[in-house]
This record gives sequence, structure tokens and C-alpha cells, in this order.
Amino acid sequence: MPILIALGGLLLLALVFGPQLWVRRVLRQHGADRPDLPGTGAELARHLLDEADLQSVTVEKTDLGDHYDPEAHAVRLLPQHHDGRSVAAVAVAAHEVSHAVQHARGEPAFKRRYHLVRNLAWIDRAASVILLLAPVVFAFVHVPAPHAPWIFGANGEPRTERLDSFFVDPVGNRNIDRAEAVRRVFAQATYVADQTLDVLEDLVDRPDPPVVVVISDHGPGTEIDFDHPATTDLVERSSNFLATFTPGQPHLFDGFTTPVNVFPTLFDGYFGMNVPKAADTIYAWKGLQVNLFPVTVPGTNSR
Repeated sequence: MPILIALGGLLLLALVFGPQLWVRRVLRQHGADRPDLPGTGAELARHLLDEADLQSVTVEKTDLGDHYDPEAHAVRLLPQHHDGRSVAAVAVAAHEVSHAVQHARGEPAFKRRYHLVRNLAWIDRAASVILLLAPVVFAFVHVPAPHAPWIFGANGEPRTERLDSFFVDPVGNRNIDRAEAVRRVFAQATYVADQTLDVLEDLVDRPDPPVVVVISDHGPGTEIDFDHPATTDLVERSSNFLATFTPGQPHLFDGFTTPVNVFPTLFDGYFGMNVPKAADTIYAWKGLQVNLFPVTVPGTNSR
């Protein structure tokens, strides 16, 4: 029963916060001004209202969120959407004007929505307060972006991968050269990083930000031979991406920290637990049997 209650609570939180987080992320993604757009969000809203013969509806700037006020007959836009020339600005402006048009036409759907908004507005306000004050103290982000299959381009466009080499990294098994493999690795990593940064910005901008750790799966290993890893490209394979945000402990991690020592370092720095550090050892194998042995990889030191 406790598990079901916990799952129900998580589902409720997802339903309350999920749509807000998704909308904010999408608007942020498309919030950059574009020189090819001829006007601002406010100018587009004014144009659309005039085209709909709604000259009496005003367009105003607000800090209380984008909305249409049916009592004041006003379309209100946040500063970045009022003055901005971004895709987000014109999309939000057009959306709010559509509510003004619905109101002017007396559409039943708008009346129902307005009634719900007035009676349930407290839920949105409460959700915003909880979202801002929720005590997130730690975020661990595991990014498998360097790992094949490389299914995204740098802008999120889907790519087609051969199914018979779906999880194979070495280029020799994928019928491509190393230059093409590296291009695919960095294209996918660029897209995944862009998505990750949206979430991280929400976390580190909190009044009481949490500890954040972002770590990759491993290096790409485009030229590694899994039958003979110790004599092939272990430098690339063992090169992990690690980024940390440690409030109050800006120098907690040194210049070279392997994944095995991430949590001991955090526990020592924040809780004084003196967890013993493991040796920063890289292991390889021979053949297909599990027979790990330590190896020395050039370049795997503080840098």
C-alpha cells in the first residue's frame, strides 16, 4: 500500500507540474530573437486584433504571466513576449489574441474555460509556489549521449541507424570511418546537452540550488576493439564527461575524478563522512571472458 500511495503521489505531481515545465522548456528553446521576424509579439497581437475588428482590446505588458483579461478587454504579455521578436513571442501573442477572439464571439468553450480558470486559479498559484520552493537537494544526471546508437542530429533531427549494429560503437562494425563517427557523436551530444541545459538552468537558478552532477556513460570508443581493448583506443573509451555544481563547495572536485569517486567526494564534502576513496584504476580484458586486469592509459591524469 505505501508503494501505491507513493506512486499515486508521483503521478499527481507529474500531472500538476509536468505541463508547466514542458511549456516553459519549449518557450525557452524558442525564445531567442530572430532578425527575420518583422515585428514584436505586441505588434503582432495589435495587428491580429485589428484584423479581427477588436480595436477596443488593448495590448499591455505585464509581469504576472501571459494572459487575456476578459474583464479589462486586454491582452497582456510578459516583457520578453511583448517586446521580443522570437518564435515564442509571436506564438504566445497569437495564442492570447485567440482568447480575445473567442470572447468577442461568445464561444461557449471560452466561457467554460474562463469559469474554470477563475475557480481553479489557486491550484496554479500553489503549484508555482511549490515548484519554486520544493526542497530539491541533489540532482544526478546520467547522460548516455556518446554511446551508440547515434539517433539525433545536432538540432534534434532523427537519424536512421542499422539495427544489426544498434549498440556497437567501433566504426569497423558500422561501415563508417572515424571522422563520420566522431561527427555523429558530437552532433547527438550537442542536442542532448541543449535539452539538459534547460533543466539545469531551472535547478541552479533556484533560491537554494541543489548539488548537481552530470556524468556521461563513457567515452565514444570509435576505434576500440572489444576483443583486444588494452591495445586499442582506451584513451577515448575511458574519457568520461563530468560536470558538477556544488553550492558552498566550489572546489570540491579536483581536476581528475573517476566515476567511482564521485559519491565519496560528495559525502565527504557535505556530510564529513570520510568515505575511503577507491583507486582511480582503469581495467581492460582479453577475449570474451570476464578476466579484468588493470591497465595504464596515457593521458588519464589531472589535466
